[in-house]
Amino acid sequence: MPDLLMPEDFASLTCPLTVSVKVGEVITTIELTVLSVEPRPSHRFRDAPFSLMLSGPRNPSLPQGTYAVQHPELGVIELFLVPAGQDAQFTQYAVTFN
Repeated sequence: MPDLLMPEDFASLTCPLTVSVKVGEVITTIELTVLSVEPRPSHRFRDAPFSLMLSGPRNPSLPQGTYAVQHPELGVIELFLVPAGQDAQFTQYAVTFN
């Protein structure tokens, strides 16, 4: 995993991120699509903070927590996913790089 993830690491993705989780006794792979990459105000700890909105299936939905996510170019990266909304088909997750 790179030391510092940048907005362009996600903005140009053409395929989804994947995360494997155990649901009951079965390990399943969930695809997460990048919906948006938004810059955040810079501060003394980071010049280019940003946030991601991701979309995945409604079921299974992931509880808030850190997940090993497979990035198609960077390999496995650890992301702290926060459920941010749900509709009949999808769950949205927020990730902040601060």
